[in-house]
Amino acid sequence: WYLTISSVLGKVCNVTEIDKTTFCSIGADESVDGLIVIHVDDLLIAGTPSFYSKIRPAISKFKLRRIDGGTFTYLGWDVEKRGGDVYFSQSKYAKIARDGIVPDQ
Repeated sequence: WYLTISSVLGKVCNVTEIDKTTFCSIGADESVDGLIVIHVDDLLIAGTPSFYSKIRPAISKFKLRRIDGGTFTYLGWDVEKRGGDVYFSQSKYAKIARDGIVPDQ
């Protein structure tokens, strides 16, 4: 999986020196315009609208659950974007850990 996804991402991003599972895109103004972090089979993608336009064709061959922001869960963290703010919570994960019951999705 890593070899496949990294070969695709490597065409539009640079793998970072420190972490080979983190890919970085540099924009026209020489600043970071996007990041992709891989953890097993989860991708965390963040960036500017131009970054998303650049990577969408590259990653379209993979079945991704969503790539539109909003509210999602990543590695047990519930992530929600509201306006210009991003909120993180682990309340669902904590409930599962405490009760041992996985809630309906």
